[in-house]
Amino acid sequence: MSARYIAHLDMGAFYASVELLRYPQLRGQPTVVGGRRRTTAPEGMTFPRLRDYTGRGVITTATYEARALGVHSGMGLMKAAKLAPDAWLLLADFDQYRHYSRLFKQTVRAIAVSTPKRLKSLLDVPAVAEVLPGFEVVGWYGLVGPAKLSKPILAKIHAETAAYVKSPDFMKRAAADGAEPVGNDPETFRLFMLADLKKWAEVVKRSGAKFN
Repeated sequence: MSARYIAHLDMGAFYASVELLRYPQLRGQPTVVGGRRRTTAPEGMTFPRLRDYTGRGVITTATYEARALGVHSGMGLMKAAKLAPDAWLLLADFDQYRHYSRLFKQTVRAIAVSTPKRLKSLLDVPAVAEVLPGFEVVGWYGLVGPAKLSKPILAKIHAETAAYVKSPDFMKRAAADGAEPVGNDPETFRLFMLADLKKWAEVVKRSGAKFN
């Protein structure tokens, strides 16, 4: 019987790993990916330091060396620069990330998805919930605004966003990334977000994990 292997991917570091394939000279050094999408950089380029960044961008991903300094995905680049000023900064290249993601998917076989039900793009892959009812671990994105945002403005933003989320262009892009657009109403999303935060807060509490 041939050996079988199960791979657990830290997708939070996947983008950074792709960059290190392109720039192996940065291996072992604190490096963050963020800012605006870029085209392929010329060979022999010099990389900017995080301390030299100015703007309102956020970190897309970071290497483990950068994480050890307190930097993490979603953190503002200006804030991260105070924690890791000497970290290297690379601009995101999502075309390359999708390319390597497809290569990986061609190499491995999916066993199960952690969404409540099967994904439309992977109907032949069962959901864990089919054998463990109630199991759900998902990543999600959403828009939030000021708590006192007026109802007319909220309704307009929701209508415009929901229309785009359901557009063929967005659906195609989401499917390529293995995601499924939802586009639910503001109240439903608010309740989902609060429930998800409560669930993971309880997980952290029961695990005994603490910030150092």
